[in-house]
This record gives sequence, C-alpha cells and structure tokens, in this order.
Amino acid sequence: MILNELVKSATYTVTDLPQPSEMNQYTATVLVDGVSHIGHGRSKMEAKSMAAEAALKYIVKNRQFSAFKKDEDADEKMEVAEDGSPTLPWQHVASFALYKLLNSWGEDPNQARGVITSVNMQDSIGGQPPQNKPAKKMPENAAHMNPLMLLNQMLPHARFEELGRSGNPPNVVFTFKCTVDGQIFTGTGSNKKAAKKMAAFAVCHKILAIQYPPDVYTPTN
Repeated sequence: MILNELVKSATYTVTDLPQPSEMNQYTATVLVDGVSHIGHGRSKMEAKSMAAEAALKYIVKNRQFSAFKKDEDADEKMEVAEDGSPTLPWQHVASFALYKLLNSWGEDPNQARGVITSVNMQDSIGGQPPQNKPAKKMPENAAHMNPLMLLNQMLPHARFEELGRSGNPPNVVFTFKCTVDGQIFTGTGSNKKAAKKMAAFAVCHKILAIQYPPDVYTPTN
C-alpha cells in the first residue's frame, strides 16, 4: 500500500521459483526508478510484499525527504527536488518504519493501526486512553489440540525455519526452529511436519503455559 502511494505505476511480475522450498514458492519483481526489486515468499502475496519492501528500502536510501504540500481543493501531491526528481514524504517513511517496528515486536500492524486511528479520532479528543482489544481466549481443550493449530490461532506471528537435516534415508532427522517475540524454540522429527510440531509444542508449553501429558510432550529443560 505504501509503495503504491509513492509509485503509482508500480507493476509486479510473479513467477514460480524453479526450485521451490518449504519457505519460498514464488518470486516477485517490481520495477522502481529503473531498478528491479525482487522478493520471495510462500504465497504470491508474500512474494509481492517482500519485493515492495525491497523497493521501499531502495527509495528511502536514494530519495530526498520532504513534507506534503496540500491545497484546500487539491489532492496530496509529492514534492519535487530542485533537479526534478521526486522526493519522499516523511509520512510514508514513518508509516513504513512503524510497520516494521511492530512486526519486530510481534504485534499485528493492522490492529495497531486501528488503535492509532482511535487515538487520533476519538480518544485524544476526550482525553481518555484507548481501550485495547481483549486477548484471544485460550481454547478449553488447548492441551489436546494440535500445537501447530493452536499456535496459528494464538500466536499467528510465529515463524518457522528449517535449520537442517542429518542422517541418511530413511533415517533422516529434520530440525526446525520457531521464532516468537525474539525467543527461539527448536524441534526435531523424522519429517518436516513432525519437527515443526515439536517446536510448536515447546512454544505452547513455554509461552502459552500449556501443561502437556508426559506421553505427549516432555520439555527438554
């Protein structure tokens, strides 16, 4: 959305990766200022988002900064530098920076944006602090749920990454890590799904305080 505000004619090209992996299935390219910016992702939308982020980083590094000039009867327009090149409005830089900051904190940028709007349009007028949305309620059968499903429901910002594999077929052992709010949890298994599941067990036990039966999951420390 931010890139579209800055580059009205931005066009994406999305293709399948020649050698797709668990983490990346597609590649997207967007042309900005004559430079191709590339992103990869598990979905076409994720690949486009990563390409847009690469383009934004390029724009932030290579364009000058300015503030919007707004006429009463005119739409917002981007200022132009003395040499005729477009400059970058601070509003867009701040929006992009806030989005990345919230992501690094494990927050939902869309929910945060809603809170900010509430502060600007309502709560700031009355001088009352905004009311945060209630936290998701833990399912009653959480200890009996598939930890991957529970993690997706309660901590959707969790990210999995394959660390490696060892052994020879059919005795291959996979290792995955799961990152949540800066904390890293690992799990191993005879296949990728099993390894991710064990990492998810560790996350649910530590962060969500799920007490699993010993025959289901036993913490390593």
